[in-house]
Amino acid sequence: MADRLNRHVAIFRYSQFLSFLLIAVFSLLIFKISIIWTIIVSLTMGLVFGGMSLPYVIVLQLFPLELAGTANGIMNTFSFIGALSIPVVLGAIIGYTGNFSFAFGVTAVCFFLAFIFSYNVLKIPKGY
Repeated sequence: MADRLNRHVAIFRYSQFLSFLLIAVFSLLIFKISIIWTIIVSLTMGLVFGGMSLPYVIVLQLFPLELAGTANGIMNTFSFIGALSIPVVLGAIIGYTGNFSFAFGVTAVCFFLAFIFSYNVLKIPKGY
């Protein structure tokens, strides 16, 4: 998935948008579908979330090798901050509202914001 075709940002946006759509649909149907459809939707979401490894490749393509480790470390830091905070926030939302669909809706909004913010990816010149 190197940037030889210069499509890394488009692939990342596509995976973010699909993640948003799947979570939005899943949040609407969570208690109204059978176990088979739940498994199918969950497996599809797993395939779409596989695109979440693309930012690590994008960083290696955007920055020179001297800065690639630092950039990956910063990206890991923010990824783990999100991994730490989202279960707490969603748990509080579920505890307060008693509604799993609302929690999935919050997750869908987060993915939609990530999709919107992906248009602000900086273009780093190759000679940097």
